[in-house]
Amino acid sequence: MQFIVYHMEYTGAQIAADPLPVIPFSAAYYPEYQHIYNKCYYEMRRALEIRPYHCCPDLLQILKKQAQIFLLTDRDALIGSVSISGTDIDDLLISPAYQGKGFGRRLLIWAINRIRETTDAPIRLTAAEWNHRAVQLYTQTGFAVTDKKQIG
Repeated sequence: MQFIVYHMEYTGAQIAADPLPVIPFSAAYYPEYQHIYNKCYYEMRRALEIRPYHCCPDLLQILKKQAQIFLLTDRDALIGSVSISGTDIDDLLISPAYQGKGFGRRLLIWAINRIRETTDAPIRLTAAEWNHRAVQLYTQTGFAVTDKKQIG
């Protein structure tokens, strides 16, 4: 199967935003994180034939990169998550129960501002064309497509 991947960059400044209850990854959230991650990405991974279709099979894999993973919470519930590695944003996901309520945009802006605290370098992310809602969110927030590749 072939699909299009966009490499995108943000070169703007910090964006004014209200504070968010974002915390570093905690193993206590792993079962919920795994469930939401797979709920958000399973259909895309299956449609694009990216295997395995389910991710995060064990906590040890996540703990290896836990310093890069941040969780958006509401009391004890996990709203979403984002991974930041240097100037790269990855795995921005919002629980289906919270989608369409602005949390994706707010978490993306939080990640941008977190990176902007340390550097003015371009912020990068990758999005599959298949995920139209994500691509739209990124472009509306100021990301521009810098490269478009066909994979497969």
